[in-house]
Amino acid sequence: MASLYDIAPQHRELAERLRSMGLDDDAVADTLEAESDLPGKVETYCIVLREKEADIEAFKREKERFEERIKASESAIKRMKLTLLAGLKAAGETKVKAGLFSVVVQKSKGSVLIEHPELIPKSYMTDPKPPAPQPDKNLIYAAIADGHKVPGAKVVPGERLAIR
Repeated sequence: MASLYDIAPQHRELAERLRSMGLDDDAVADTLEAESDLPGKVETYCIVLREKEADIEAFKREKERFEERIKASESAIKRMKLTLLAGLKAAGETKVKAGLFSVVVQKSKGSVLIEHPELIPKSYMTDPKPPAPQPDKNLIYAAIADGHKVPGAKVVPGERLAIR
């Protein structure tokens, strides 16, 4: 089957030819439906679009499922390391050769436990940068639709496909 770009001009040419023959709109529409490849190509596009939309939803569900599995595996790693550390300490060992691995209990720099965050001086606090202001397109659209002028913005006509 030809591409949509090939079919579209042929479809338009056929429609113009039929109209130039003096056929009414219903006759032109019926003939185009029967003779043009455009409806079939459009249907094929719509089928592929629906499949792609379904794929996206499935991918999102899989992404969530994999993120849960990643978190579960990360938690398991932490638990296993703590269990291994506790076991080595209970055995009084700080160094063990175990087949392919050498395990050593080492001192770390430690971590800070915040017991009472309200008591910590402000000089030890971080202030995250506030996000930069962003234009609110919905608010701007409503203002322009109400007849207000918004410097630096305008409403441009758009088109979208509605597939039922």
